Amino acid sequence: MIESAVLAEELFVVLLPAGGVLERTAYLQKQIADTFQVYKEGYYPQLHITIDRIKKDHLAEAKKVIDNFVKKSKVVELGLDSFSCFNKSENNFLVLKLKETKSLRGFAVDLHEGLAKRGISSLKNYREWEFHITIISNLFARRPIPELDFNELCYYLEGQGDQTYTGWADTLEVWSPVPDSEEKCLLSYKLDD
Repeated sequence: MIESAVLAEELFVVLLPAGGVLERTAYLQKQIADTFQVYKEGYYPQLHITIDRIKKDHLAEAKKVIDNFVKKSKVVELGLDSFSCFNKSENNFLVLKLKETKSLRGFAVDLHEGLAKRGISSLKNYREWEFHITIISNLFARRPIPELDFNELCYYLEGQGDQTYTGWADTLEVWSPVPDSEEKCLLSYKLDD
């Protein structure tokens, strides 16, 4: 089982979705966030796909690995799958799972192996990693969704598919786990077409 992130000790390696995947997830995020007034007005956390976590004190080493990796990397194909809910120690998440396209799985596993070989990745049991986009999280919420409402929302959506939406990711970034977008992005890379 993948352990929860330790925000004080880890950074996140993320892909930024585009195309139909981004359009659909942004629409759903806005609808649910506005209905429950989760975030401050006009604020919606940036949608992303976490593909790895790295130790904060290994950023310089990670940069070298990622610099070399992206030189031979291409845009990643994405597709939505189904809704899922996670309850993790006072923080609830509503996510849309992604299809494990050959492109996504290959990209993520190759990068993880490069980071893991050098002791940079903080993830164990990577085979258990589930690719997803978090639609709503109580982590940076101004007003978290009450437990009862969250459970009802999950009951309604859990397992429902959204499989007609496809897209791509052409940006890889390393983020600090902070809500402020100016302090969040530590490294950013464009992937070739």
